[in-house]
Amino acid sequence: MTFKTKTIFTLLALAGAAAMAADRDLTVVSWGGAYQDGQKEVFFKPFNAAGTKLLDEAWDGGLGVLRTKIKGGNNTWDVVQVEADELEVGCDEGLYEKLDVAKIGGAARYLPGTVHACGVGAIIYNLVL
Repeated sequence: MTFKTKTIFTLLALAGAAAMAADRDLTVVSWGGAYQDGQKEVFFKPFNAAGTKLLDEAWDGGLGVLRTKIKGGNNTWDVVQVEADELEVGCDEGLYEKLDVAKIGGAARYLPGTVHACGVGAIIYNLVL
């Protein structure tokens, strides 16, 4: 039995979105379904209750979608959950903003290996092969 551990990363800001976000609601993009329903209860509703409106959208992943939104100047997404490979390639291409880790509590607050220049691991799971 082989275990393959994967990490899903949450991008804290897409390139160009941070400045625009100040003038509109924060938009978080996740995987949809029961997973996102759980996020709504645990994260999104309390965030809204604190006084900042948070919108959520679902997507199926893929760098093509992100490239089109960013390069087309039509980006309305602020926080997006992506797979580790999408994080790496998108960061190299400049699709995401670099994180100031000190502003999110410092790398020591997160599991080893989950902090990246452009995102922080949000989900860790295993697949049995």
